[in-house]
Amino acid sequence: MQATVHLVHPISDDDLVRFSRENPGWCVERDGTGSLVMSPTFAAGGAKNAELTWQLVGYAKRHGGVAFDSNAGFTLPDGSVFSPDGSWISDERWSKLTKKERESYTPIVPDIWIELRSETDRVVQLKAKLEVVRSFGAAFVLLIDPYERTTWSQGHAPPEFALDLAAIYDA
Repeated sequence: MQATVHLVHPISDDDLVRFSRENPGWCVERDGTGSLVMSPTFAAGGAKNAELTWQLVGYAKRHGGVAFDSNAGFTLPDGSVFSPDGSWISDERWSKLTKKERESYTPIVPDIWIELRSETDRVVQLKAKLEVVRSFGAAFVLLIDPYERTTWSQGHAPPEFALDLAAIYDA
């Protein structure tokens, strides 16, 4: 079950870090209004996410750039902090960030942003999230639905970017 907590005052990045540490097992994000969005991580989804991450790392090793798993938090221009299930940033864009920026909720929108639907997710909400991310500059956004064995995307993937979707669906 996904939960959204609407706060009277938006929490700071430090508060978000503290809250996340105090609530292990939940993916905690902050939307553009300052509300917290939390969903649990189940084992089956973790296996699928591990496969996705493995494939993204392989792509980065072959073509450059940096791959990220679902633990990476990115600050978007509206102040939201989201953690895609998988993402990739080109070497050129990553190298422009300072060490301090890399060691925080990084203020950059990844070139590739992937959401992997879990049983607790609603497709319409994931698509809306991806449309926001795309509007903030992601070159390619992808929703993978292993339950329906379908994908939805916007934008253009980098050259030679491909995923073995069957391996993700069946993980």
